[in-house]
Parts: sequence; C-alpha cells; structure tokens
Amino acid sequence: NNSCVACSLGKYKYLNGSSICLNCPVGQYTSLLGSSFCQSCPSGSYLDKVGGSSCILCPTQTFSGRIGAISFSDCQACPLFTVSG
Repeated sequence: NNSCVACSLGKYKYLNGSSICLNCPVGQYTSLLGSSFCQSCPSGSYLDKVGGSSCILCPTQTFSGRIGAISFSDCQACPLFTVSG
C-alpha cells in the first residue's frame, strides 16, 4: 500500500504506525478526520453508541450535569420553577 488514510469521524488512532482505527466509546466523540483522541460529551448532552461524531442534546426542559453521559436517562427533568438553558 502506498498511501495513508485518515481515520473517519467517530474513530481515532492513538499509536503512530498502527493500521487500526478505534471507535470512540459511548459518551465520547470526535468530529475530526484523523483524530488521535476522543472528547467526552459536554454536560447537557449524551452519546449512547460507539463511534459517534457528535453528542445528542438533552431534550428541552431536561438537563445533565454529567460530562461523558452515556444515556438519555442521564437527562433529568429540570427542578420545579427552573428551565433548561
């Protein structure tokens, strides 16, 4: 093989010279081609599958204070007299 190919979105490679791109784990993503790491989903979002290129926002009137949330159930209803923002 005489060419190199960048890892696709949602995949990363942390070792130079490796021919294997790994899926980002649940709760983490990468939106960059050729990434060497995955980022945790920020608070207010989650990602429930491997190989994600973006996180899913918690629905309106819910929130998640957890970084790297892995499930819709991490999105909790806003307390009484508050709204999500």
